[in-house]
Amino acid sequence: MKNKVGLFKKMGNEFKQLALRSSFIDLAIGVIIGASLQTIIRSFIDDIVMPLIAFIIGSTDFRYLTWQITKGGPTLYYGVFLTNLLNFLVMVVAIFMLIKFLNKITNVKVGLSPKKQCPYCRSDISSKATRCPHCTSEL
Repeated sequence: MKNKVGLFKKMGNEFKQLALRSSFIDLAIGVIIGASLQTIIRSFIDDIVMPLIAFIIGSTDFRYLTWQITKGGPTLYYGVFLTNLLNFLVMVVAIFMLIKFLNKITNVKVGLSPKKQCPYCRSDISSKATRCPHCTSEL
């Protein structure tokens, strides 16, 4: 019985260490922001973009555009596919812009210059450095 309690305590401590790592927390925050961003983008596409496209092509609802190959045959719902494709493309662009914006903020806020790695000691150094501050090798 005592071994089981010790095992659970050890597992609890390991989980606590995992949960408190910055990469784990960053991942959790990224998932939450991504889910929220997806909801906003889906609403933008479904409520603004698709009605405009449907109006232009003369359909009442773009998602219900279909094409039946043969009478009684399979029906292709290409409107739904195009809506999902547009959702995906807008999501990719939005995530790209968000990452670009966050990179710009972190570089300006901290004042970091781009880094490179010393080929001799593998330490991170400024990309403008001509000599490694760690091993003093000329670059």
